[in-house]
Amino acid sequence: NSETWGLRSLHKVWTGYSELRSVHSLSWYRQVPGGHLDKIVEASASLIDKVQQVGHTQAQYLLLRFCTSVAMHHCPRLISPHILRPFADKHRSLIHKAFQHLLHASSPLSHFQRVRVGLPEWEGGMACTTSAEVLDSAFIASAGAAGQWYCSCGWPEAERLYVALTALPALRGAVDVMTAMIEDASHRSKQGGKQGMYKLPVLDPDRPDLFPRQNVLSKVVHRLTAQDLLKKATDRRSKSWMLSCSL
Repeated sequence: NSETWGLRSLHKVWTGYSELRSVHSLSWYRQVPGGHLDKIVEASASLIDKVQQVGHTQAQYLLLRFCTSVAMHHCPRLISPHILRPFADKHRSLIHKAFQHLLHASSPLSHFQRVRVGLPEWEGGMACTTSAEVLDSAFIASAGAAGQWYCSCGWPEAERLYVALTALPALRGAVDVMTAMIEDASHRSKQGGKQGMYKLPVLDPDRPDLFPRQNVLSKVVHRLTAQDLLKKATDRRSKSWMLSCSL
């Protein structure tokens, strides 16, 4: 079934990760012009150009939201954040420029506007979340799915593969980034008298099978991003508009 196929795909990705760390394989992703990730970004840029030719504002927005912004959503679950980040950032910049065109804005979007574009609706955003917003959370959740499978699949080599998974520097780096974000937010919430505001299972890189699903991690990231944006915003009208759009 589809679930079994997906888990086998994860197995292939994680067991083949050592190959991706070789100079040859990394160059296939990063250095060689026209590599796989370059082609994804180029294809997305081509589609965005076509979307901008649609003579209907709402149709343009829906195409940006459901077609172009999701073009790289599969990549963070397969490729480590430090490899994918420059391509994800480039793709996100294309989405921001498309919104500038959509809004008939004479100047680039402000920081407040750019962040709102990538936030989901329930956080007052425009729901054009790209892979750049979920690099670490998707990578961690993918490792968690693989770890859970290794713990239950019954393969003779599953234990060895599980240990290899926990030793990946990219995974431990992503866990460190996410943990630091959560701990900082928890500390600030306690200072503000809002204890228990941020609840998340401890991300132990030695126990990836206990990692939460991607939607749990991503919701935390989006919530913290939205709250930081509101806290730093100085325009009351913009803050009020964002809050009124949240669900």
